[in-house]
Amino acid sequence: MGSYQERLIDRFLKTGPLRNLPLANAQYAYREGRSTETALHHLVGRIETQLEAKGYAIGTFLDIEGAFNSTSNKAIKEATTRHGVPEPLVDWIEDMLTGRNPLVGYGDTAIKGKPDRGCPQEGVLSPLLWCLVNDLLENLQRKSFLTYG
Repeated sequence: MGSYQERLIDRFLKTGPLRNLPLANAQYAYREGRSTETALHHLVGRIETQLEAKGYAIGTFLDIEGAFNSTSNKAIKEATTRHGVPEPLVDWIEDMLTGRNPLVGYGDTAIKGKPDRGCPQEGVLSPLLWCLVNDLLENLQRKSFLTYG
C-alpha cells in the first residue's frame, strides 16, 4: 500500500462515485474549499442573524475521540458500498485496512497485531473514509438541525 495508490483512489472517489452521491452538505472537514474556519464563519453568521432578530440559538459541540481508530471495517465497507464505490475498489479498501500489521515495541519486546477496525492515522484515504461513515450529520439534517462537521 503506497500513498500514491491512495491518492489515486481518493481522486477517483471524489470525481466519480461521490459526484453522484456526495458527502453530507454540512461536512466541512477534509473537503476542498471548506475548513473548520468556513464552518465557524457560517455558524457565527447564523448566530448573528438570530441576535439581530431577537431570536435564540442553542449549540451543541461534539468531539468524537478516537474516530479514526474506532471505526469498524464493516462500517467502512457498508459506507463505501452505499456511496456507489465499485465492488473491486471496496474490496481493495477492505484489504488495505485489514492487511496492516502494526508493530508495537518497548525495549526488547515487540508485539505484532492485525487490526479489525480503524483507519491508519497517516493514511491519505483515512479522512475520506471517516467522512463516508459519518451518518450523524445527514441524520441530524433530515431532522432539520443545522449542522457543521
